Amino acid sequence: MARSAPLLAPPPSPPRVSIGLPVFNGANYLQQAIDSILNQSFTDFELVIADNASTDATPRIIKEAASRDSRVKPIFGTENIGAAPNYTRVFENSFGEYFKWASHDDVCSPHLLEKTVAALDSNPKLTVAAARTDTIDQDGKFLFAYEPLAGFTSDDPAVRLETVFKLSGDIYYVWGLMRRHMLEETGLLGSFIGHDRALLANLAMVGPFWCSKDILFHMREHEDRSIHRHSWRDPEQSMNWYDPSAKQAGKQPTLRLFREYVASLTRAKLSPSDSIRCALVMKDWCKTQAPSLRNELSDVLSSKAFPASLLAPLIAPSKYRLERLMPPGSKIILIDDEKAELLMLRGRSFLPFLERDGRYYGPPPDEATAITELERMRSEGAEFVLLAWTSFWWQDIYPDLFSYMKVNCAEIYKDKNFRAFKL
Repeated sequence: MARSAPLLAPPPSPPRVSIGLPVFNGANYLQQAIDSILNQSFTDFELVIADNASTDATPRIIKEAASRDSRVKPIFGTENIGAAPNYTRVFENSFGEYFKWASHDDVCSPHLLEKTVAALDSNPKLTVAAARTDTIDQDGKFLFAYEPLAGFTSDDPAVRLETVFKLSGDIYYVWGLMRRHMLEETGLLGSFIGHDRALLANLAMVGPFWCSKDILFHMREHEDRSIHRHSWRDPEQSMNWYDPSAKQAGKQPTLRLFREYVASLTRAKLSPSDSIRCALVMKDWCKTQAPSLRNELSDVLSSKAFPASLLAPLIAPSKYRLERLMPPGSKIILIDDEKAELLMLRGRSFLPFLERDGRYYGPPPDEATAITELERMRSEGAEFVLLAWTSFWWQDIYPDLFSYMKVNCAEIYKDKNFRAFKL
């Protein structure tokens, strides 16, 4: 990743470790977070704190810390640039061989750096050295502990990637210690929803993760946490937190995350066989995200920003054959997707599936309903069933429907873009 010009001057002798702490209005817990870092048993580090134009006591706390300890390197922003660019800013203004991000509301045990540095020093294949983590409440009282995930220690990059996809809730490995030169080959924590998952996926494909046996990191649960302020349910609003200048990234969050996963696979520089196996793991992830991917892809293809003419060269061979198999005037059931204009098959009547009074009604609740509706529409004059690439996920969700059509209908066409049956 290209590096911007740093705001801080490089030190004469770079430290072994850099810790980057981006913060906005974090005065409630910032002092305790800073103290827990400065009290580490491993001392060869710098703490870069980037204030994102806070309006509370955050700047004062940072200035006081910097006046007491020369390892604190403050950066004060004049405007809130969003969380993601601020995470990048602390990395770009750090100079240590190893790097970790820190949060203003979490607490590090005194031996966290000592243990994680030793882990990276002892095994050059490791990409992340994380501390086993528990969760504390706003008063510092223990809530629960996380168990380390064995899949991250595997020598198989596909197993490690699959482990990333199985993560739920807090992704504490992103707070682990990492190698600077490896981070520079990633997209860091970019301006899109799910950036922590994308970064861990990239690093997991490159090498294994390590996690301490002892609990050395304490994540604080409180109502003002960023994860409680934004949600996948309102991705465009969430981008106000991630990066106000990149609101477009909130329009198709699942597609964007998929694109980042693919980019990570390219950056990982795996062997051909490992690349294929990781791609198959990504395919399985796509199945779990099928409804979101389908809806977002449909939005992209139907938007004014994506001219339908751009599809022509992609589906031209398929279109040519389908036009001869389904003549003008044909009544065609279009599985799921009501946007028939995307297919550019003129002169045919398209019936969305499911439909009510000619309007798209949404996916069927179960296989039996799907088969019943298919036969109803056949009895009312439908002649063909067409499945376009945007809805191929139906074959995984409704396998009995397609088995039924293979037995009771004639499959007349199948390629990477379409699958068609004659009723």
